[in-house]
Amino acid sequence: SGGVGIVKTWCLPKNHQNGSPMRVDDCTSTRETIRISNIMKKMLGIQRLTEFCGLGEVTPRVWVERVRSVVPGTGRKVDSHMLMADIAKEVSLHNVVSGGNPKMPRDTVLELLRKVPSEKVEQMAIYDILFSQCDRHSQNVFINEAGDLTMIDNDQGLADAWKPCQIDSMFLPTTLKHEIHRAGDPHAPRTGPEALRLAPERTRPQRAISALATLDYRCHVPHGEIGKRFPPSVKTCIEHLARRPTRIIQMAFGLPALKHANVLKQRAVHLTSRGFEEALRQASARQSERFRLHPPCCKVEWVNATQDYTCLSSEPRNDKAVLRPRQQEGIIVRNTMRFRTESDRNQPLVSTPGNASVLRVGSNSTLLSSMLRHGNFQSRSAGDASDTTARRGLSKMVTLPFRDRRRRGSYSQRRLASIAK
Repeated sequence: SGGVGIVKTWCLPKNHQNGSPMRVDDCTSTRETIRISNIMKKMLGIQRLTEFCGLGEVTPRVWVERVRSVVPGTGRKVDSHMLMADIAKEVSLHNVVSGGNPKMPRDTVLELLRKVPSEKVEQMAIYDILFSQCDRHSQNVFINEAGDLTMIDNDQGLADAWKPCQIDSMFLPTTLKHEIHRAGDPHAPRTGPEALRLAPERTRPQRAISALATLDYRCHVPHGEIGKRFPPSVKTCIEHLARRPTRIIQMAFGLPALKHANVLKQRAVHLTSRGFEEALRQASARQSERFRLHPPCCKVEWVNATQDYTCLSSEPRNDKAVLRPRQQEGIIVRNTMRFRTESDRNQPLVSTPGNASVLRVGSNSTLLSSMLRHGNFQSRSAGDASDTTARRGLSKMVTLPFRDRRRRGSYSQRRLASIAK
């Protein structure tokens, strides 16, 4: 926004920080051109899914534009479509904890991490598991002075990454990126047939824990688990994805390959039917690199004598995000999906074919009406001929049938009254 953005390029000569040249994609090859085009289409699809699920605040907006320019220092002309993104105006967690020059004082680091909103960590954990993100390390998460987090570089998603991967995130235990911070060592102790035969002392961390281990999602959700208590917009989203055919999902969100829709639908089915923790366990079980599930470390302290962090507590943070009642949260989700809540009372229902209606829910309101109006999100990635099919499939995805609104509304009131008693 504001006329300034980030351009993610392929096929351009670039150098590492030490001056050595990077490997450049051979865009003269038709196969390589198709691969890069599919990456951009996948990113646009993830962007639409992000907005549809109400998770747009956790990551910058991305889009595709044609770029005409000249590469500085080389004189090479550029004239092609490239992936654009809003700038994350913060500092990466890696620089905050260990990469700054000069390094940030330890007390300042701990104070900054204590400011991180628990609901933001919960949203990021849901984002990573839903979209099967495989590259969520500390350099891809930015933080500002208020403790607000933003995630970047989401192209290694939907189980389509540079290596075989189901999920890998610093917010999710039993994954490599998380284990690195828990163990304080890039060579984190793995599990599996070979590791399980090792002596117990060989599988223990050899360094102190990192302060970033406190961003484990279990430290920021009620009772250390999410279960099926998803935010209303996320619950609505994954239930629709779980019910729709993969072909409709692919066409509605403009995903380049059917395999991406298959991964998304399978993860949505696991989340809705078995809950967050079981979906994470199943995803981790399919990894080539597996890690044991350890208790979370939710509070650390810097010890001057050892010049290391030490873990003080595994109890979740005692803030408003953690103190949400389980039963009340379930009722809120149910009312958001079926009935008009207090916040939605003044918002009209959107008419759609088939005597059905769409309740405008939270951040999905503008997107839902836009999808119903344009059908394919103003995207032509699925082809003009398939616009009508995508629009019909999407209308099915975002519509919630109401047989008798007055009867359901009265049931809602009776249910809430009984709980109040």
